[in-house]
Amino acid sequence: MPHESAPTIRNVIIASYPGAGKTTLCEALAFSSGTIPSMGSVPDGNSISDFEPEEVQRHHSISSAICQLEWQGARINIIDTPGISDFAFEIQSSLMAVDGAVLVVGASTGLRSEIERVWDLIQQHELPCLLFINELDKERADYRSILAECEKTLEITGVPLTIPVGSESQLTGVIDLISRNLISQVSGTTKVQQTGIPPESQDMAAEFRRRIMEQVAETNDQLVEKYLTQGEISDEDLRDGLTIGTLERKLVPVLCGSATCNIGTTTLFDAIRQFLPSPSDRSRLHPHVGQQPQSHDESQRNSDPHDPFSAFVFKTTIDPFMGRLSFVRVVSGTLHADSGFYNATRQTKEKGGHLFFSIGKKHHPIDQAQAGDIVAIGKLKETQTGDTICDERHPIIFPSLKITRPVMSYALEVKSKNEIDKVSLGLHKLVEEDPSLEFLRNEETKEMLLSGVGQSH
Repeated sequence: MPHESAPTIRNVIIASYPGAGKTTLCEALAFSSGTIPSMGSVPDGNSISDFEPEEVQRHHSISSAICQLEWQGARINIIDTPGISDFAFEIQSSLMAVDGAVLVVGASTGLRSEIERVWDLIQQHELPCLLFINELDKERADYRSILAECEKTLEITGVPLTIPVGSESQLTGVIDLISRNLISQVSGTTKVQQTGIPPESQDMAAEFRRRIMEQVAETNDQLVEKYLTQGEISDEDLRDGLTIGTLERKLVPVLCGSATCNIGTTTLFDAIRQFLPSPSDRSRLHPHVGQQPQSHDESQRNSDPHDPFSAFVFKTTIDPFMGRLSFVRVVSGTLHADSGFYNATRQTKEKGGHLFFSIGKKHHPIDQAQAGDIVAIGKLKETQTGDTICDERHPIIFPSLKITRPVMSYALEVKSKNEIDKVSLGLHKLVEEDPSLEFLRNEETKEMLLSGVGQSH
């Protein structure tokens, strides 16, 4: 995978409630980009982002997964997150690492109460967002109804960029309302066909295109004047207005399709690239602010590969083959493989390790990481989730992750005393991966207590 500069990177979280199709959407995006030769599925247990044994067994995500994809000259770093509220820490930590969000909703089931919690988290991080209406191939899927429900529940100005052609089992593609083309996928391939809008869809397409022009015009006085005097806004002006409105979080572009059928994924890719911010864009709008370790004075870092190196760790995994992997978002500067750095949080030096890009459980070695990158660093000894790492000559500490405190505990019994130390070591590793878990062991009674934020946790 070639190295990309910050302007051509998009760091995006895919988030929603359980069962909306986040993991399947990630799978479809990976297939459409040519990253994988065929689509796996959650029920079959072979999707790229649900690979932990518990995820395969339970058919739902319990941890975040990074999938780094290529699309039309850009690298799209996607973080697929769990929908179950017990694993909220995975969403919260991932939100620290991204610059934009894709909120997924299921058209057939309607919104679930968890969607408001997820939306609130996205809003707290002030992230520009796209909405993807999924499962339009399912029974009882109603595009207009779910769109209206989203706007009312989330209190957003949703701007539909695509509309479905056909419904339920007869879904055949989506209409791109800006280019005014029908986009359909050649079954079982990554090929896309673009044709004119079919006659039966022209009235609906005209209606929703007028809606786009009105909504975009409301965010820009010059576009209002153009629309009122000319009755039309050019495609270029629409895209520019949508980009500005999305970055300023006044508008939420809405895409649609079916992840299972791989319908609407290429237009979602295009929207991520066009309307969500690059690390450079995000840095200009919301600079990364931290503190000097000694003086506690405020310090700012920009997404520039020539600035002093700084990054923060948002995820840790203990891989059975590769050992400890620390996933970091590089805020500024450049980090070379096997080069040392300073852990400002723990005031200690690290020797550094190999660097990797990740696609699910597969990790590909790279030589360096620059501002805006999301990479995994192998086998760090001292560094933990939430830590800031940086150039020792230019230290900084970024805000730490907010960890949800446990609300319930279970006492653990080990069948054999000979296995106590082994079980204890395994649970300590589990807590390293998920700091919202707590593990205590009474050395006198040997009783072990595991605490979490819910029964599933």
